[in-house]
Amino acid sequence: MLPGTVDFAHVVRERPLVVRSVVIALVIARAAAAEPAAAPELAPDRVYVAVAGSVGFGTGSNGATAAGIDAGYRPGPEPVLAHALVLVGEFEPYAGGFSDPPAGPSGSYLAVRAGIETDACTRAWSCLIFGADVGYVQEHASQSSEIDPGVVNRAAVVAGRLGFELRAGAVRVALTADGQVGYGRGFSTDTSPSSIGVVLSLGGRI
Repeated sequence: MLPGTVDFAHVVRERPLVVRSVVIALVIARAAAAEPAAAPELAPDRVYVAVAGSVGFGTGSNGATAAGIDAGYRPGPEPVLAHALVLVGEFEPYAGGFSDPPAGPSGSYLAVRAGIETDACTRAWSCLIFGADVGYVQEHASQSSEIDPGVVNRAAVVAGRLGFELRAGAVRVALTADGQVGYGRGFSTDTSPSSIGVVLSLGGRI
């Protein structure tokens, strides 16, 4: 053996643990180098703003059609958003049931809600929506209504939301079923008003 050279056979015989450790390290390094680099995670959308339309029916055989703004804000990376909804429209009192004609001219309707929302996306373009809000609802009957003319119904409400959302780039289309219960004043048939309706919103995400 020439001076300054390493006798590998001697090393293998005398230091088997060292040789085994070096081999394992080389295998791990080669496997890591062969793995493709992980794709960077995209930052989640932070804000959405949408124009919303709503049709709902409540206790006392009342209905409402409204339009407004549906919005959400995601403060962090988690799929939880702060949610807000404002709807303004017409309040329809019915004397008997929905099969009867409205009891006089329409009145006004206002709903203001805020809460939390989360989404579960099965595809990049398709998500389920779950949410819960608290808020305020006001129904103002027309002075010429046959039922409680001029009465103003006010209620604090708790609402739940369930629906789905379709995404195409920054465009957002969502359809949710909203149910709400509450306690109010001025309701001639029920001081604990409840309603169920659908909300369709079209807007954008950034």
